[in-house]
Amino acid sequence: MKRNILILFSLALLPACLGGGGGSNSGGGNNCAPAAFFVAGTWNSSFLCQDDNPSFGCFNGGDVLTVTQDGDDTAPGNNVSFTDNNGGSFTGLLCGTTFLWNGTAPGITEGGTWEFGDAEHFSKDTSYNRDDGTGGGTCTGDGVQEPLPSPPLPACP
Repeated sequence: MKRNILILFSLALLPACLGGGGGSNSGGGNNCAPAAFFVAGTWNSSFLCQDDNPSFGCFNGGDVLTVTQDGDDTAPGNNVSFTDNNGGSFTGLLCGTTFLWNGTAPGITEGGTWEFGDAEHFSKDTSYNRDDGTGGGTCTGDGVQEPLPSPPLPACP
């Protein structure tokens, strides 16, 4: 519950950040540091989730992400969006090494952060809610940019 509140608070701030100066590398006057990396490309992600509803419990999986970003590898922009192989679409800001995002996938609303260690690796913390009102949960995981091998699937405890 505490993590859901933190993620929801962070997501509440996202529209104010996105309202800046059109995604310039300077962050558009919205206190967003210049993006540390250009991260556009295809990514493989693994995740471990704990649902708030005991009947769903713990689950793990992987997905393929297609990431776009304004700018280029010499001047990466702050505006980043991605889609996943499950029909999800997400947008956010990459400020320094932290990408704060939100969006929707079939049946859920999700948001979170990716923390980039470099231009080819991130760790993530996310929170989701089912659209039918039956709850949600939190996830952690890792991502690597292709052609690097997919990260291993974490096991449920």
